[in-house]
Amino acid sequence: HCMQHWAVYKKWIERNFFEVYKAFQEGRTQQDPSLYWYKSELQHLEEHIIPLCKSMQMLGVFGNSADEYLAFATTNKAHWATSGAEMVQAMVDKFNGVEDKNSKAQQIRQRVSLRS
Repeated sequence: HCMQHWAVYKKWIERNFFEVYKAFQEGRTQQDPSLYWYKSELQHLEEHIIPLCKSMQMLGVFGNSADEYLAFATTNKAHWATSGAEMVQAMVDKFNGVEDKNSKAQQIRQRVSLRS
């Protein structure tokens, strides 16, 4: 998922976060993932995913798809760097059933602007 479109990446990051956060809430892990998730994900992209994509590109693995994987991974890292911390808080809120009124309002504005 790290080498796919941002929407796919976000979907799987959220699912993974919920799984780990639930384990924390149930006492199956001692570390609260909301405290380290942002930094850990950024580090994972920087130290593992992007170098892997560059290696695949250099070796010609997957042909032109390696270029696409690198582009997606780099874009995802940039998005995560700018919005990841807020996303972690939004995931915690969503997990805990806190409604994000801003995102609801944004969705409504977006639907209205698409009709114009």
